[in-house]
Amino acid sequence: MPSIEVIQRGAGRAADGTPDAASSALLALLGFSATATPRTRDGALGDALVAVAEALGLPLPSSLVACASVVLADRGHLRIGHVVPDATTARAVAESVRASGGRLVVMADATQRDESPAEALRAELGAASEVDVMGVVSLGEAVDRLFDLESRATAGTIVPAERREAARRALFDRTIHASRAALDWPVVAAIAVGLTRHVPEDDVLAQLELELVRDVALRHAGGSLPIPWPEDELLEGRTHEDRLTILAHIVQAAADGAWEPVPEYVRRARQVVGVDRGPGALRLMGAMGRALAAVGDFDDASRLLDDAIEGWVALNDPGESSHALCERLRVAGILGRRDEVVELRARAAERLIPAFSTDSLQYAALAVGRALAQVGAFAEAMSALSTDALGAHARDEVRAGALRWMAFAARGAGDLARAGEAIAALEGLGETDQLLLARLDAGPLDAAARRATVRALIEGTPEARRLAMRVAPGVSAAALAERPAALRRLRAEYRY
Repeated sequence: MPSIEVIQRGAGRAADGTPDAASSALLALLGFSATATPRTRDGALGDALVAVAEALGLPLPSSLVACASVVLADRGHLRIGHVVPDATTARAVAESVRASGGRLVVMADATQRDESPAEALRAELGAASEVDVMGVVSLGEAVDRLFDLESRATAGTIVPAERREAARRALFDRTIHASRAALDWPVVAAIAVGLTRHVPEDDVLAQLELELVRDVALRHAGGSLPIPWPEDELLEGRTHEDRLTILAHIVQAAADGAWEPVPEYVRRARQVVGVDRGPGALRLMGAMGRALAAVGDFDDASRLLDDAIEGWVALNDPGESSHALCERLRVAGILGRRDEVVELRARAAERLIPAFSTDSLQYAALAVGRALAQVGAFAEAMSALSTDALGAHARDEVRAGALRWMAFAARGAGDLARAGEAIAALEGLGETDQLLLARLDAGPLDAAARRATVRALIEGTPEARRLAMRVAPGVSAAALAERPAALRRLRAEYRY
């Protein structure tokens, strides 16, 4: 049965037509080239899929006949590039697929939040259609479904024997130095597991490297397990900068979830950093500051984060300060220090934010808006949270946080209509942690509703569980719901 698969925009090529970071890096870390020619297939996603297939020696499914970008237009109509003319309906697309006997993979506009592209296509085609429409959310998922990539990787069969050593080295280097958004992390973790199966038992360094790759990849993919402090063998023989970068990953993992080792990790990291203020040291200092903030040591965290920010400015690389700045703003907002928030915002606008990447800009805008809301600068917060960086193209976690704090600020400013609009938009993103927090922000809830909301938040979110254990240790969710001071801290200190 033919099918149309709906893929988010951004999965195949960058705006300038070059292969995007995810697809290029997936090949590069395995030691392959991403320059394969797409032959007869059209569209950005087709280039990426064909490159993966040719580089890895995998058969491209014969049912895949074309690829394109698609944007939903006037209710059920499509604008499709590279395959059929503009304003062609989904039914005509289905006919072209049916006639070729193949499968059309479509990369859809991810901003259609009110009705997913897959659902809209199903509705247009009708229940009697022979074309199966499947929703797919990323290039990684498309590759996995077409090539069974993740299971091949885990089994250790995706990298040919002659390439395994080079792939292992490239995988380690790219993982340690990549940004969170740069790779398909579940696949990276699977490749690390697969390569481990082929490492000799006496090759301790290779085993340690692949274990670290696996753990870092799983953290980037949303996991919160601790990463052990590294064995000496992992650090020996590396440059000072690489040692610092490895330690930054390990300290950040503690900040993201396993809070117990934070004091010891930070103590040991301070000894390594010393007076160094190079890039690796600044990354590690930023991770230390975020870890200390996670366990509530806000004053020490602030000092480290300030030093990291100023260090990046001194190195004439302010774009690298984004993580430290966002956390510093969060801490100032939690502590209610309005003067600090105002000063940080002004400094950031002048010296830091102009150098931020598009991805960093959305987190910075959220951090500024949240901090302003928490110190009672409600009008300024509403303005900051209305920027284009926090629009429909923002990450869901950022968008949800921005809407929660918009509702908070609007309510504080007495603009109940604006608060209602923000809550309605937040509800449109589903039953998120931020929606539960927004309900607690709005109050007052009756006792039963408050207990149910707190229970749902704590049971459904590891971040909330860890934070609850810190603000009210040994207290059940039901009891926490009856402690206003602890609830205020939970709402104020939650990550976004």
